[in-house]
This record gives sequence, C-alpha cells and structure tokens, in this order.
Amino acid sequence: MKFRPDTQAALERGRDEIIERYLRSGDPNIVGVGISFRVRGGKRTDEPVVMVLVEKKRPAALVSLRRLLPENVEIDGVRWGIDVVESGPAPSVGVAQSPVAPTLVAGPISEEMRPPRQGCSISNQVAGDGTGTYGATVVDLTDNTNGLLTCNHVIGRMNAGQPGEAIIQPGFADTSNRNAIATLKRLIPIDPVTGTDTDAALAQLAGGVGATDLVARDLMTPIGPSHPAVGLIVAGNQTGGCYMTVMDTVLTGLNVKLLGATSSSAATKAPQVGMHLEKVGRTTAYSSSTVMSIGNTVRVDTRSPLGVVEYRNLIYAPRFCLAGDSGSVACEGGDGKTFVEVPDSPCPFLTEVGTYYDLDLVSENDLADQARDEFFAQSVTGNLLIQATYLNAEVVKNRVADKTATEDELYYAQEFHQRSRDFVAEVIADPTSTATVTQAQLDDTTFIVDGLTQTLMTPEEADAAWVLNDEVLSQTLGMNRTQMIAYMNDQAVAKKVYDTIAAVPTMELHPQIPLD
Repeated sequence: MKFRPDTQAALERGRDEIIERYLRSGDPNIVGVGISFRVRGGKRTDEPVVMVLVEKKRPAALVSLRRLLPENVEIDGVRWGIDVVESGPAPSVGVAQSPVAPTLVAGPISEEMRPPRQGCSISNQVAGDGTGTYGATVVDLTDNTNGLLTCNHVIGRMNAGQPGEAIIQPGFADTSNRNAIATLKRLIPIDPVTGTDTDAALAQLAGGVGATDLVARDLMTPIGPSHPAVGLIVAGNQTGGCYMTVMDTVLTGLNVKLLGATSSSAATKAPQVGMHLEKVGRTTAYSSSTVMSIGNTVRVDTRSPLGVVEYRNLIYAPRFCLAGDSGSVACEGGDGKTFVEVPDSPCPFLTEVGTYYDLDLVSENDLADQARDEFFAQSVTGNLLIQATYLNAEVVKNRVADKTATEDELYYAQEFHQRSRDFVAEVIADPTSTATVTQAQLDDTTFIVDGLTQTLMTPEEADAAWVLNDEVLSQTLGMNRTQMIAYMNDQAVAKKVYDTIAAVPTMELHPQIPLD
C-alpha cells in the first residue's frame, strides 16, 4: 500500500511530533513511532495513520494519564489518526552468544559453506563472541572486488572494528574452528548522539573463498530483479519483532552493489506497508512476515558502550527474526505468515519483583492473569486495584531494580509464597469454593506489610498500606470467594480504597472511578 506524497509528508510531521512528545520523553512502554495504515479487527484498512509501537497495549483506563497517547495528531488543520500496536519489548541488536535451539525445522544454519552463502553464520574473530548472519555477496564499487554485507554490530564491533580484522564462517556460536573467509574493510559509523539510519559493514572476501549469490540450503531464490532486496535486519526483540534498515540506504552508504546487479539501486525495492517479506537468517533460517509500518524511529539497545541509540527510518515486521539473524537481507516475497516461533513474553512486573525476591513468578503469569480476570475484575474495588497495579507498575519495577533484598526478606517472601500459592490457585480455579480467609493468612499479610513499609515504601505509602490492611483487608476474616467479591463491590469499601491510594503523592489513579 502506497501513501500519496502529500499524505506521507503530513504523517511524517505527525510522527515526529509524537516522537518528540512521547518517545524522547522516556516513556518505557513506547518502542517506536512510524507511519502505516490503521489495523482494525486484525485487518489493515486504507486509513493512513501515525503508528505507535508499544511494548504492551492496555485499555486506556490502565494507562497513566501522563503517558496516554492522543487519538490523533493535527497537522496544518488536518487530524491524522494514531494507531497503537503491540510490538513486544524494546529492540536490541541481535547477535547470538551461544547455540540457539531451532525455532523452525531448518534452523539454525550453523554449517560451514564455501563459497559462503546468504544466510550462513559469521563472526568477527577479534570480538571473541557474538554471531550474526552473512547478509549478501556484494561488489565494492571503489575497486570492483567481492565482499560480504552485514551489520556494523555483527562484524564491525559497534564502530570499534579495524580494517583487516578476520571474519570467520561459521560464527563463534556454531563452531570451535576459526576459518577466516574475509577481512573487515569498512563500516558506516553509528553516532550515539545524533542516531543513525544505517547499521552496516563491508568485509572483503579472501582469495580462493569464492563468491556466490546463492542462499543457504537453497531456502530462498537469489536476490534479483524479480526477487528484490528490501531491507537489512538490524535489531529485534525476544518476541520476534524485527527492525530493518532500508536496503537502498545501506548499499549507497557503503558504496556497493549486489552481486550480479548493474548498479547499487538495481535488484532493490522500497518498502511498502503490507508488503510480504522473506529472509534466511542464521538462527531462524527461513521466515516470512508482512511490513507493518515504515519510517520508524526506534530506541535500540546496542549492548555496547554506545548505549541506547536512536535508529531512524526503519521497517518493522512482526515475528520475523531472533537474535543471530542480524545482517539478514529481507526480500520481497513469501506468504507473509511463516513466522518465527517465539515463547510467550513474561510479564515484566512479575519478572522484576520475582528477581528481587528470588522467586519464579514468571511461571505464575497464567495464574496472575486468571486472578485478575476471574476474581478482581468482578468487583469495583478489584478493578480499582487492577488499575492501581498497572498505573504504578513502573514505580515498583524501578524501586526493586535499585535495591537488593536482605536475607530475611528473601526467606519470608519465599515462606509466604509457598504457604499462599496453592490456596490462591485452588480458590481461583473454583468459583464455588467455600474456602475462607483465616486469621493465619491475615497475620501473614500483616507481617508482609510490616516488612514492605520498612524496606520499599515511602512514609506516605506505608501509612496508606496500614490503613488498607487494618481497615479494609482485616474485615475479610471468614469470607469465602463469593462473599469477598460482594464485599469488594460495596461502594463504601471502594471509596475507602480509592481515597487512601489517591492521597499518596507517589501513586497514580485515574479520577474517573465510578463511585456512586
């Protein structure tokens, strides 16, 4: 799908406004901002929009008012819609540090290939770790020699690489042999201050290695006019979210052309929203996805001294790559739905809290979701507590990230978890459960509150915690599940909880809580 030139120009201005107001303000949930066509009900419409990629998409009621995105952005008197799409965690440069289990039948691609083929694994021998993908064979237009194309962060050591460093194939994650096939020739530097729109490097193939445009295991047809290159994979996340530099930008920046092409712009094609892409990469072998948005500005963790760098004008496609696929060339083609297989993304809140207390809370994600949907969501007070949890999750995550639990905290947290976990699971699983809240359980909660007020809470938060414990929670003694829900639907109880939390300056709640 193509944009009209005037439409694209307006959307790009709207995108830049959202980038400045939200992405650059440090909102941790916003991953990137680009332009696209609105997706509604899982289908793409013909409405041009600014597309905001977020780690987790939540209902507006569960999003902080400071971070709530507007429904549209106005440019020269015209309002353009904003479409929020869940893309998973913020991306990082994706090199494999150790052997990765296959995610598709054909992966990973770990064998030696001579001549090296597009999609095989490579590493910089000086780096000592990290494995990426041989993107394509190219011709250096400065001297007409053959070379390999991949990412700066794969063979250029994030700007630190020096000409002449050996490039090996297979890469470190796949072999103990150190067989050089090329030497680093040049790279496009990545500026950590101003950002970049290219992450690419060139290595000159060694004499006798040979050069071919064939693809590893013949999983895809070679690049050519009927199978044009669209982008170079430069970053991704653990859910398969994939970000690519535009191929024309890469080839022009390095002053190279694809092997067999007549010029640097031959056998390439500009990305379009809805375009099917296919690639062959070291870790996931063959996959196919669809361009979700273009022109994206994304903050990428380079996992290097450069820190987090703003990458611009990126192509985004979901479930298309994993660590080790960096450097792969994405071509137009495929069915658009042969996705990489990825594990479910754990809740970041449970991850951070579990890490602090040395508890495996990630495995409790399903139970936590069930408790939210089948118990707390059934009452006014329960929904209020859900809202308070989501709105203030970042505060909790940041606070535990800056502290280390004492031995006593670890011991008592694990004891409490062991005693309460099975009881909660049993009650949540059975809507008719007659199990009741005991004094021992309330004593446990009081003990936990006492510990939290001394370690992780501000004085105002501690006062609120004691009010909720002594005046609200203590009243549930002897109640079963049904009675608890009825109690939490009492408007007086909900108002007490709301007023107590809202009075704490470090806590956030939406004011539109329905309390009649």
